Amino acid sequence: MKTKVRSRIKFNNDWYFTRNEIGPIPKNHQKSALIGGYTNNAVDENGSLFLNGSAIEPLLKVMHRPRAASEHEYKDWFAMESIEKGKEGWDKVKLPHDAVIDQSYVKDFKNAMYGFLPQTIGYYRKTFTIPKEDEGKKISIEFDGVGRISDYWVNGCYIGENFSGYSSFQFDITDLLKYGQEGENVILVRIDTTSGNEGWWYEGGGIYRNVWLTKTEKLHVDRWGTYVQTPKIEADKAVIKIETTICNEDFEEAKYTLETLIISPDGNVVGESVVNAINEGMQKNKIVQEIIVDNPELWDIDSPKLYKVVTEIISENKINDDYETVFGIRSIEYTTEGLLLNGKHTPIKGMSVHQDFAGVGVALADRIHEFKIQKLKEAGVNAYRCAHNPPAAELLEACDRLGMLVMNEGRLLEASEIKIKDLEAQVLRDRNHPSVFMWSISNEEFIGGSTLSIRMHKRMKNIVKSLDSTRLITSADIFGSSSGKHIDILDVIGVNYIESDLAQSYVLPNLEAYPENLFISTENVMKATTRGCYEDSVEKCSISCINAVITQMSIAPETAGGAGGTCPPEEAWEFYLKNPRMGGMFVWTGFDYRGEPFPFFWPSVMAQSGTFDLCGLPKDNFYLYQAMWIENKPVVHLLPHWTWPDREGKNILVRAITNCEEIEIILNGKSLGKKSKEDGKYFVDFDVDYMIGELIAIGYNNGIEVSMDVQKTAGAPAGILLTPDRTTINADGEDVTIITIAIVDKDGVVVPNAQNKVTFKIIGDGDLIGTGNGNPMDHDSDKTNFRNAFNGYCIAIIQGTEDGGTLTIEASSEGLITAETEINVSK
Repeated sequence: MKTKVRSRIKFNNDWYFTRNEIGPIPKNHQKSALIGGYTNNAVDENGSLFLNGSAIEPLLKVMHRPRAASEHEYKDWFAMESIEKGKEGWDKVKLPHDAVIDQSYVKDFKNAMYGFLPQTIGYYRKTFTIPKEDEGKKISIEFDGVGRISDYWVNGCYIGENFSGYSSFQFDITDLLKYGQEGENVILVRIDTTSGNEGWWYEGGGIYRNVWLTKTEKLHVDRWGTYVQTPKIEADKAVIKIETTICNEDFEEAKYTLETLIISPDGNVVGESVVNAINEGMQKNKIVQEIIVDNPELWDIDSPKLYKVVTEIISENKINDDYETVFGIRSIEYTTEGLLLNGKHTPIKGMSVHQDFAGVGVALADRIHEFKIQKLKEAGVNAYRCAHNPPAAELLEACDRLGMLVMNEGRLLEASEIKIKDLEAQVLRDRNHPSVFMWSISNEEFIGGSTLSIRMHKRMKNIVKSLDSTRLITSADIFGSSSGKHIDILDVIGVNYIESDLAQSYVLPNLEAYPENLFISTENVMKATTRGCYEDSVEKCSISCINAVITQMSIAPETAGGAGGTCPPEEAWEFYLKNPRMGGMFVWTGFDYRGEPFPFFWPSVMAQSGTFDLCGLPKDNFYLYQAMWIENKPVVHLLPHWTWPDREGKNILVRAITNCEEIEIILNGKSLGKKSKEDGKYFVDFDVDYMIGELIAIGYNNGIEVSMDVQKTAGAPAGILLTPDRTTINADGEDVTIITIAIVDKDGVVVPNAQNKVTFKIIGDGDLIGTGNGNPMDHDSDKTNFRNAFNGYCIAIIQGTEDGGTLTIEASSEGLITAETEINVSK
């Protein structure tokens, strides 16, 4: 790169938020740029909006003014009279920001599906300057996600609205801005989550994803203006096809050179193409180039090699734009045998995931997206289903870097003009990500199978195909009840809960009748458990991790034939192994999530179907998926814990989750015998009379010890153990570390039933941005400086500042030894 022309900076700092209704604020006005109030800012204490010389000056000399007693305040006339005045009574916030998560839980059943947190209306306001030298450039503000209905004003002008909390959108504000000495700029955003939900889970609200300010020359690459394809991949070379859309936003014709470079994973230039072109004034031009890359390094799950396309537009010996696109060289095929990645059969070991997380709601820092993908990889997961909405861009970037396949799902089956616009934005934004292997255009629509549904499926499929011809399209159908009607409509027939008797009654006849058509499991299992709980309890809203009767959908389920969370994970996987045409499975869900608090409802505020709890702490089923899905890794995980003070001498069911051939149980040094694991099972059960001490499970293959796990009886809580997921974070004001807090006895053994209240103190330049514990009925705010442990654990999320240095995190609890840990914030 010769220089850097395009500027795209995060616009997340120095916003102010109020939950008060400050409107109504007009969307129209009799005169330009004079909506006023909080939508604008005066250039002096008299409330003037513009520099001397504007047409309003002579008008004010002759205009009749009302008596002082009836005069409006400045904010009602033209603008706030000062920048500081516009901040009074507002809270300073940093984006991403969830406007719902910091409210109190309310027992209001109309919000039950959203986690019993109230819906809200709020406003965000930011003032900023633009230097004089930027005048003449194109300047846009981009929002990655704002929930839910939202309106936007800049400098006294209403600039637009957005109706989906999951779509990415932008506004061209070039000619609305004040440059240099013209004064401060103002952007005002109104959000409203009270006017209808998009999903039936906790969706949060507010400006909960990143915001960007982008500056380009008038001759530039269009937004999402490159499309990188790999139509031919061989061992010694790959053909890279690049479509680049060039915008000329000047009235005059533009002659230019388009120079495209391909940068290898190790940073070397490995391909180049140069094209001379002409754009008519105010026109777009699409240019197609093909570049050969020799000896390509493939993107794969275990080796996710990433290339980069660097695009430069050169006109009159000047670089007008420079644009970068990350991509991977890989082949994806989906066949009647399942998924082929780079020609290799790859069973889908997937999980469906909602986007929220403990402590932050839906306002995830970039690092938390990465953290969640890393946790899923540890479980043996290789595919992520975005449930049920377009994801944050940073989530896909993490999947690209870490090697995680993605089923990229849209929010709604609806072929209205506004929803088509959202669909187009989703595809244009995400089509270069190598992790994305398939599009899903809907999930469990109630109108599925109707003639209206079929018409809309056809239209939406055609829209996606027109923008991305390289990927297949599915739709997640509840129990596959519409599978026969989708045969000629979708590339791949998506089926939720194929392991259930009900789904099989719909789908198996179609599998037989249409042997050449493609099918895929889009949602499976729904096995609910409560981390650290080994008894069902309606009172405690808990579901046992061993032989639960309560399921995700029912406190007292009758025979559900594998539906509603009644099918064990290993049986769902066994169905796939016998029916590889279904491609694999997507477990519901990777993490617990707020909302859908089945089967208990209040006081429960979350769904418990996760492999991890809301904090990312593993449940026992985490080890089951490791045992099923990670090859050549002997797994032994022993449960339950071994601290039962009221059960001395009583029989306890002990389970060893394993993929080993044989398990031996040893209690206090005495062997209680060995058992062989049954084929198709991933656990071995023992009946053990409880005795204080140490319980050991040893796994054997071919008679050789290959793995083991230990449970020890814990004493009374005595101390706190702090374990950061990372001890060094970036000094960028955004990076975070997630600290796991464990309550331990005097010997360092985790106390499995500890509920101690832990208070946090941050020493240095950093912030505690959230806490959590995974307790489904905890109603404490995630934004306090304390948290009660739940079954021995809780977490704290710490964010650094832009100042480097060392952060000290102190955790204290009454009667326990205080603990500290240090985090290096590195520039």
